[in-house]
Amino acid sequence: EHVVFRFARDTFDAWLDEHGLLIRLQLPLLTTIHSLIESVATSMNSFGYRFEPSPIALLQHECLPLQLQAVTAMGRPRQSDNQVHLTRMPAGSRVTLHHLITDKKYNGPLYIEGDQYIVYFTVSNEPLHRVVNNRLHSCLAPSFWARFPADSNAISSSHTEPYAGCKSGPAGCELGPAGCKLGLSNHEQMPVVPSPRPLSLVSRDVLFTSSSSILPPSIWQQPWTPTGDSVPRYNIENLATEVYKSAAGPDTQLRLSGRTVVDLTDKLEVFINEAITTGDFTSVLSPNRTVLIVNENNEIVSSGEGIEREMIFTIFSKFIANSTQWFHPRADDRATLRVLHSAKSACSVPLARIRNLKKLGAVCALMLIIGQTPDPLGPAIFQFLVHGCDLHALHPTFIGEWHPNLCKTLLDWNAMDHTGDVSRFEHHFATFHDYEASSVTGRDQAEHAAYAAKMLYRALIGPASYRHPEWQAFLYGLRLPCCNGFDFLQVPKSFAGGSEVFFSMIWTSYISDFASLESYLHFDSHTSLMQEDLQLELRQDLGDSDFTLASLVIDFLKQTGIPLPDAFASVRETFNSIIDLSQIDSPSFCPRMFTWAVSGVPFLDTNFQSIEVKFVDNDNPQYCENANLRDIMIGEGKLSFHTCYRTVLIPLSYIADISEKSISEDNGQFHCAVSHWLLCEILGVIGSHTIL
Repeated sequence: EHVVFRFARDTFDAWLDEHGLLIRLQLPLLTTIHSLIESVATSMNSFGYRFEPSPIALLQHECLPLQLQAVTAMGRPRQSDNQVHLTRMPAGSRVTLHHLITDKKYNGPLYIEGDQYIVYFTVSNEPLHRVVNNRLHSCLAPSFWARFPADSNAISSSHTEPYAGCKSGPAGCELGPAGCKLGLSNHEQMPVVPSPRPLSLVSRDVLFTSSSSILPPSIWQQPWTPTGDSVPRYNIENLATEVYKSAAGPDTQLRLSGRTVVDLTDKLEVFINEAITTGDFTSVLSPNRTVLIVNENNEIVSSGEGIEREMIFTIFSKFIANSTQWFHPRADDRATLRVLHSAKSACSVPLARIRNLKKLGAVCALMLIIGQTPDPLGPAIFQFLVHGCDLHALHPTFIGEWHPNLCKTLLDWNAMDHTGDVSRFEHHFATFHDYEASSVTGRDQAEHAAYAAKMLYRALIGPASYRHPEWQAFLYGLRLPCCNGFDFLQVPKSFAGGSEVFFSMIWTSYISDFASLESYLHFDSHTSLMQEDLQLELRQDLGDSDFTLASLVIDFLKQTGIPLPDAFASVRETFNSIIDLSQIDSPSFCPRMFTWAVSGVPFLDTNFQSIEVKFVDNDNPQYCENANLRDIMIGEGKLSFHTCYRTVLIPLSYIADISEKSISEDNGQFHCAVSHWLLCEILGVIGSHTIL
């Protein structure tokens, strides 16, 4: 039987706290016990705990992972051992904290500690597992009882620290799968899991619902170093195959068949729902996967990975169809998770929403595994979650790639001290903080540094803390936990190139060089007489019978570095500071900048249309409708960008002007001059041009 620790209470609490088993919440009195159990279990999940499923079929509300406990004999110790014992108690779905504190069974000094009310829980089914360093352990209970054989002021000093030397782990460990379950007897059960905290109604954001309380004191002051496998385990070619191998053994199987994709989707949802209930996604991630569409005679009509991709997206599309319930718009047309319940109702989130958020997280992970993007959620959300909700993982280079305007805003804020003028940040504060920038005047330097973290968090993650039960439910599903210790959050970190390359590959077909862009690039096949004449003339002048005007653009996109360093230095300061010119020697720089200028974003979306390149005469109205302005633009060699149509129009006469000035001197100089012109034009419009 479990006991209440009185003599060694502080030591006991410290041990529980160290192992993520002492959970402090501030809750409204109308919080149901079932909602509280879901919140506590979700918090434990975030510490790596895994629960045993119920051995018998029960209704959902009867197979919760934790059970309520009450002190026996009104808290009086037994004469035989001087221990205060606990016993399991039923809790109906409508029982609230208010019911508990007004019930004499849950009253008395052992339930009160200062201004905190204590609720005791135990696991419903033994043993309790925990994933530590990618190994599944069941050694916590015996370690606890070695440390705390009974409640007294004589705690054992000859104890074994949990996980030290434990052989429990994934397939291949010395004990094997059976060794992961120790089959503990009644007196070896997991100890009490108290959850103290005041229960008064909440009038403001508190620790687990407020973003400000979990933010670092500053950001971007030091370089950030990611953690991950020293030897990458995954790449884009083998991603799904290797993930399935890592998550489940060869004996598992996922076999689905149905008349339509809708039938198959319903069956896949059943598997996902069962996995959410048991906390084990092994069957969902089986490497032995068969998905079939059959006719009325059970004959195979269609099969393959394409059907599975459609099934997973169909489930995700159900959330998209009710996007206001699940997604909250954030910076750059991306979204974050929508948290519906405020601080006052955070622990009264309906069980149905908790389960659906777990499903949403799981479906997002399944989409990432098969190379689909869970838009509108952006890569910054997943980068943050994958790295343990570390805001430093959203470092300047990462944010500069995906959210360049936000990156510039934060760099400008950090470059300014606490006495600086905040009026230029008015739009940011009004958009993401719901108050005027002037309200932060009078801050000291520490507060100024802290605001940068808050600005980043609210622009991308949102106003609620990641500790909020709704966030924790989503995070739980995203992990896709399996009985062998597999956790999907480790996959991006173990990807070749790390999590940043992983998300770039998934979201953008990562622009690493010209080859990444080539299939999206289309040159207008309709040529004018002026274009044909200029091309023929340049072939003769350059002595290259294969020369085309398109090759000028292609050569530019393939180049690295600065074609004309002195000329570039004279205009370098005119480019928007959101451009990271330190990357100009990278083979990805020119194609990324070109894509940015033409489409408005520095990456290729999987749904992108082709990027159209047109060479135009001086009288082409598509270049500019106003004839007078058109002449001025052509004289200055301006490229005309139509970002809505992902089109760039290049004036032929300006190429002719460059050829007249440079070919007579050096053919190589002509190519450098054209590349310099294209580079400056492209960089010049980024961050400042109007979408046409």
